[in-house]
Amino acid sequence: MQRKGSSFEVLLIRKQGSPFWTLPKGHLEEGESEEAAALREVAEETGCVPRLGPKLGEIAFTYERNGRLFEEHATFYLMEAMTQGVLPPQDEVEEVRWVDLAQAPDLLHYENERDILKKAQEYLEAQRANF
Repeated sequence: MQRKGSSFEVLLIRKQGSPFWTLPKGHLEEGESEEAAALREVAEETGCVPRLGPKLGEIAFTYERNGRLFEEHATFYLMEAMTQGVLPPQDEVEEVRWVDLAQAPDLLHYENERDILKKAQEYLEAQRANF
C-alpha cells in the first residue's frame, strides 16, 4: 500500500500470458518464514521494497499447469511501500500497476483476493489511516 492524498493505492500484477490481475504472491523457500516469503515475493514481482504490517488472512486455491493439478496456500499481510517499485516486464510478471484501493477489487479476478483487499480496507478505516 501507499498513501495517495486521502486514499490508498495497492500494487496489482498480471502474470505473463494471463489476462487476470492478482495480488503478488509466491512460494516459501526452504527454511523461509511466511513473513520473509511475503516480503521477498512482493519485491521480486513488483520491484517495490515493502515494510511488513499486520496479517490480513490466508487463501487456498488450485490451478493446473502442464496437465498437473496443484493446490496452494497464500498468506497476505498489509504492507507499506518504502519505494515506488513497478518493474519492467519480466519472465514471470508482464505488468505491475498501482491502483486505487477502492477500485482494485473491480480489477481482481479472484474473489478470495477481493476478500483480502476488503480486510485491508477495513483495517485501514479502523486505524483511521495511521498506517
